[in-house]
Amino acid sequence: MYKTKLITLLRTFSKEDMKEFEKFITSPFFNNGRNYLPLYKTLKYYYPAFDNPKLTEEKIFNRLYPGIDFNTGNTSTLRSMISRMCGLAEKFMVYNEFESGKFQYTYNLLLADLYRNKKFYGSALKVLLQNSTKIDNDDDKEKFVYRRLETNKLLSDIFIQQDKPNEDYKYSSKNILYIYTYIFETLSSFHNKIRVSNRNYNIIYKGYDLVMHFVKTFDPILFDKECPEDNYATKELVLVNYYLLKSLLDENDNESILYSIDLYIRIFDKLSHFKQFSLFSLLFNRCIGKYRFDKLYLQKGNELIDYVWGKGVFSYSVQSPILLIQYLSALHFKLALSKTIELRRFISKYAGEVSQEFKEDIKKYSYACLYFKEKSYKKCLEQISQKDSLPVTININVSKFKICCLYELTYLENTLSAIDSFDHFLRKNKSVSEIIKTENFKFVKGIRKLIKLKLGNLEAHNFDSDEISELTKNLILGYWFKEKLEELIQKGAN
Repeated sequence: MYKTKLITLLRTFSKEDMKEFEKFITSPFFNNGRNYLPLYKTLKYYYPAFDNPKLTEEKIFNRLYPGIDFNTGNTSTLRSMISRMCGLAEKFMVYNEFESGKFQYTYNLLLADLYRNKKFYGSALKVLLQNSTKIDNDDDKEKFVYRRLETNKLLSDIFIQQDKPNEDYKYSSKNILYIYTYIFETLSSFHNKIRVSNRNYNIIYKGYDLVMHFVKTFDPILFDKECPEDNYATKELVLVNYYLLKSLLDENDNESILYSIDLYIRIFDKLSHFKQFSLFSLLFNRCIGKYRFDKLYLQKGNELIDYVWGKGVFSYSVQSPILLIQYLSALHFKLALSKTIELRRFISKYAGEVSQEFKEDIKKYSYACLYFKEKSYKKCLEQISQKDSLPVTININVSKFKICCLYELTYLENTLSAIDSFDHFLRKNKSVSEIIKTENFKFVKGIRKLIKLKLGNLEAHNFDSDEISELTKNLILGYWFKEKLEELIQKGAN
């Protein structure tokens, strides 16, 4: 079968589309005097599948240019015609969308700009004010800020060109609000990308300090004074992102992230579904970053999970499954803080809501976490297994659970063997970032010392305060390390 981009597009056309497309290509306005009808009729014969083996370039050529040998003929003419007709198919698709009314906002924006360029300011204003009403009444609030920003900008320009600065004022002042909203949303997204890239892929972005300098110089009091309110909590949205970023730039700032979370919950119901989830992800990730310094952030992270998931917001779009990484992060927070009955309830409610391809593996991993929390170490070992389908970080956790279970079951030779295998895996695996390796080498060192302490070959003071802090504040196994150290120290004291 002969394949071109044109055929790929035509395969998506309905019967009605094909009829309308024929009219489109025969219109002298669109086809620039060229006759595309013979090519259209030749291709239409193979519609809708276009999978007939007789559909070849030679066959098309012979239909269009009878009496000319394909091998000696100028096939570039045919290819040029197919390429131009493909361009018409693209224009047809865009034209149809405009005709359907789906792009009325974009159409109005373009029309208003054309009117402005021709100095028909009254007509331009009329069209833009239609857009303004549409923006305010549209149920899809996701594009509200960006549409309001570009519409207000054009309205301001037209009022200025008409020498009507007083009427322009309300649009200009509100534009400041939407400009700041756009900037802070972009900065939040930028920081999250940097954080993930650095942690998971060892990628460092240059210019981060320069970009974040904007946050350091932002004045929330002046912002509140200069920017008006609107009906969509846009002002609070700026402050949610500002306090989130402020907490990231100063690790000693223990209040900004709390302000951000409280503001987010206050305006939650005014946000679009996409914004509800994207902000949850950013704020929850910040709680993950801060929990080591204060247990309060562990509690706040759990509150966020319960509040947002309790509202049925699990992913970027409605009725989508829970994102794998989000579920695992939430599970680990529950593991660190919740009682076993609460952890079991959480797993029962949400593990089955993860995407189908991971569902069974995630259930096993979740129950391994539960059994470990319940100190049912044999059951935990029965549940854990490494899966290629799961992120490498989860397989790392599986290895650590296995080591800890073997330790608890006093299979110390097996524990040491498992530690050696884990250590080798970390050193040889290039897909594991240096940050994750460093964290897990601390685990390896700590568990080896724990075994020596258990065997009486080490004194408790051989664990320095920084080392103990690192081990006991680990999200998944910190509570276990703390418990084991206290048991062995108490045993040594007796």
